[in-house]
Amino acid sequence: YKHHLTALGCKAHAEALDTTNLKLSHIKHHIKSYTPTYPNILMLIELNNDRYKTAVLDSQQGLVAIPQSPKQFLHKMPNELGIMTHWMMRMTAKHKEINEYFPYVYGAIDLSPLKTKKDGTQNWMSTSKINTAQEYNDFNHLKVWLRESEKSEATPVIVNSTHHFLFQRKADAYKLQQAHDAFLFRLMLSTSKEFQSQYKLSQCVNFQENPLELFKDIKTDIAKKAFKHAGYEFTEKDVDAIVRACTN
Repeated sequence: YKHHLTALGCKAHAEALDTTNLKLSHIKHHIKSYTPTYPNILMLIELNNDRYKTAVLDSQQGLVAIPQSPKQFLHKMPNELGIMTHWMMRMTAKHKEINEYFPYVYGAIDLSPLKTKKDGTQNWMSTSKINTAQEYNDFNHLKVWLRESEKSEATPVIVNSTHHFLFQRKADAYKLQQAHDAFLFRLMLSTSKEFQSQYKLSQCVNFQENPLELFKDIKTDIAKKAFKHAGYEFTEKDVDAIVRACTN
C-alpha cells in the first residue's frame, strides 16, 4: 500500500495503514471506474469525503479511492451477476441467527463490517485473510496482518477493534459460508441422479442446515412485509396461514 500513498500519507502510515485515520489526501490514485477482482479485496475503508467515499485495499491493485460508498459497492456485485440478492444474503444470515454486523459472503469473498467510527463511517474487512493480530496501543485497537495467500506478503493495518469482536466477525462469516455450502449441496443432490447414491446421502449428515427451513423464513418475512405494505394489522396466526398456503 505504501507505493500508493502521497508524501503526507507516507508520514501518517509509516508503520502500518491506519484505517482509523485514513484521508483522501493520503491516497495517490482517485479513480472513477474501478474494476475489481473481488477475491483480491482485503478491506473497504469508508472515507469522510463527498466525492470519493471509499478506499479499497486490493492485494493486486494496491490502495485506490472510488466514488461509491462501501455499501453501494457491495450491492453492485450481486446486481451485476443476478444470482443472489443482497436481501437474500441478509435473510440467510438471519436464519443463522446473525442479527447484527451482517457479513457479506458471496462466492470467494467475505467482507465483515467493523464498528462504526466516531465520524459515522464504517470499514469492512475480509476476515478470512487475517493472518495474525495483536493489540496496538490499547485494548480497543489492533494491528492486523492481512494476507491473500501463503505466497503473498502480509499487509499490516490498524483497526478500531478488540480481539473478541474480530473473532466474532470471522466466526459469523465462516458460519454463513458453511450455510451456503450446505444449501447448495442439498439442492444439487436433490436435482441430480446422485440423489440415489447412498454415499452422497450420507454426506448430508455433515450439513445440518435445511434449505426448506430457510425458505420458510423467507416466506415469513415476505408475508409480514406484504401485510405491512397493505396496512393490515396481522397476527402470527395470519402469517403462519399464508406461509402454509405457499408451502402446500
